[in-house]
Amino acid sequence: RGRAGEGKPDQLSFFYAKEPPRSAAEADALRQRLVQRHTQLDMNPLANGEQRPWWLLYAGETATLRFSGTRLAFLTMIGPDAGVVSCEVDGGRWRCRRQLLDRWSYFWRLAVVLLVEEMPPGEHTAVLRLEPEVPDPSVLRRPPSGPHWEAFRREGKAHKLWLMHWLVEESSELERAVVRGRAGGGAGSAARRLG
Repeated sequence: RGRAGEGKPDQLSFFYAKEPPRSAAEADALRQRLVQRHTQLDMNPLANGEQRPWWLLYAGETATLRFSGTRLAFLTMIGPDAGVVSCEVDGGRWRCRRQLLDRWSYFWRLAVVLLVEEMPPGEHTAVLRLEPEVPDPSVLRRPPSGPHWEAFRREGKAHKLWLMHWLVEESSELERAVVRGRAGGGAGSAARRLG
């Protein structure tokens, strides 16, 4: 019922140029610049011991996913470069905003960020956006340190969103009935209606 799907270039706003390249060589050069700026080689969370590139979204950039399911999340790395993400599903019918920088963000760690749940089954379109606001580092329990952080500061990198996998779940009719039952009188009433 749940599945992970990789983020792909056609889902990422920075792969759409305002003006089309005039030649194949220009297109290749543009693609190389985009990949260099928007990827970071790091751990592969779904294959222990392997590395693979993560997509990096910077302020104002978006990722769009068309999916069939009732819940949507994404797998990310949260650290001192984390920002604020917003998500709109189906043109704003469902919305959320998540502050990813928290007190433990002085080091990088894996996280699953739930965006929306309890949507009706079927096809949906989600637009995930990294907001331009710079996160407040005063929330950190202690200042970041280490070679990764020093390289980040030295290169003058901005806050970003690490994206590798979308996580989609389709709840079953039974699960939806139990949830409806809880809303209408507790788990016991749901069990009576189902039994």
